Amino acid sequence: MGKKAPKAPDPAQTAQAQAQYNQQAAGDTLKMNAMDRTNPFGSSTFTRDASGNPTGITSSLSPELAGAAGNVSGAVNAQTGLLPSGSFDPNIDAAGLRQSYVDQGLNYALPAWQQEDKLRKVTQSERGIPLGSEIYTDMESGVADNRSRYLSDLASKAWQAGANEEQRQFGNELTKYQLPGAMAGQGLGLLSGMGGLIPQAQQPQASVAAPNYTGLVQSNYQNEMQKYAADQQGLGNLLKTGAALALAPMTGGLSTTLLGTGLGALSNMWNTPSVGGDRPGIQ
Repeated sequence: MGKKAPKAPDPAQTAQAQAQYNQQAAGDTLKMNAMDRTNPFGSSTFTRDASGNPTGITSSLSPELAGAAGNVSGAVNAQTGLLPSGSFDPNIDAAGLRQSYVDQGLNYALPAWQQEDKLRKVTQSERGIPLGSEIYTDMESGVADNRSRYLSDLASKAWQAGANEEQRQFGNELTKYQLPGAMAGQGLGLLSGMGGLIPQAQQPQASVAAPNYTGLVQSNYQNEMQKYAADQQGLGNLLKTGAALALAPMTGGLSTTLLGTGLGALSNMWNTPSVGGDRPGIQ
């Protein structure tokens, strides 16, 4: 009997071996690429499991910056404690200011008007202008018009003064309402800026390819099959030659030729190495 044909590789075992190679390559890549980083402002280091695989990243400030960050955090907490709990409602009313403005204007005008009335009556008496006359009516109408315009202007200025005061108070109340949040936001921005000074370690990705174990197994199997086929073909030629020698007359050049051919085929098979270093033969 001839040498048995190579056994085909087990697909399940080959796949399992390939998966192990893939997993090993991925783990090695993660370990090699997980590099801690440090600078004068802080550090970024990997946490690892018992096998050395990276499981997370821990970032920390330098001791000096950590103290400053603690102070800022305390200020932020203090400001957040001052944040208003309700919606913004300034409840501003400048009616008192308007009335005060009007009162001041009247306090200035009334004494002058009283003095003006006395002088006008003296003038009317000295000129002999009787009450109810046309000239008397014209003089009084002119005085009334002037005073009406003054009062109207005073009311308009009082309203504008009240509006300005309401706007001022509104701005103050809004600033007071927003200030704790603005201060806390500035503190958080400062903390964020401090965090940006820390070097950032990046989580590595498993990108290194594992060896193609499946391909190597299949290629080796194909090479063994090709060698086996070549050996089987040589063995078949040898058997054919032996049969021819047995049937041919053992005289003359024919027997010599056939014998030489058979010995040559046997010599070629013996000198041709097979897979694994074995030599083919008849078992």
